[in-house]
Amino acid sequence: MNTPDKRFSVNDRVLIRQKPHAFQKLSPIFYPSYEADVYRVTHIDRKFLPYKHIVQNTNNTSITKQLYAFEMVKLGHNNENLVKNSNPVLSNPPKQIHVADVVLQDPSRLRSGKLLPGKATAFYRIKLNNEEEIVSEKGLRVLLKSVGPESISYSPFFSSIQNQKYIIN
Repeated sequence: MNTPDKRFSVNDRVLIRQKPHAFQKLSPIFYPSYEADVYRVTHIDRKFLPYKHIVQNTNNTSITKQLYAFEMVKLGHNNENLVKNSNPVLSNPPKQIHVADVVLQDPSRLRSGKLLPGKATAFYRIKLNNEEEIVSEKGLRVLLKSVGPESISYSPFFSSIQNQKYIIN
């Protein structure tokens, strides 16, 4: 089914993968994002491999594009809810992030034993998709932006006054 000649056929409905920003750090394999418009395959150019697919926008028929198969995904009958979303994303990002505690890493020392000036680096122990991971503060901020602030919960460890400064908003 994944061979180039059998992957898509004429009149298939497809979504087009968005081109990532130059500095985008999320993996396009595990978190692919697609354009909001649905396209229909109108012609397949089979002169050379890889085949080029000519697609046409279903809303605006004047928009046509030439794409390779890896730039598209077939939209089946079970994917009808993707058409209704304004920004469809096919991957399933984590639903709930539970932050257990903070692990502080002391600042670096020189070989002489002298401490380098700076603050301690904070790493967070989180439970994500039933797996425990340790992420940096920056990694947790990126994860929080991708899933939203309502999907994060903190353990009772953060209820004390001295640990509340580690809560990320």
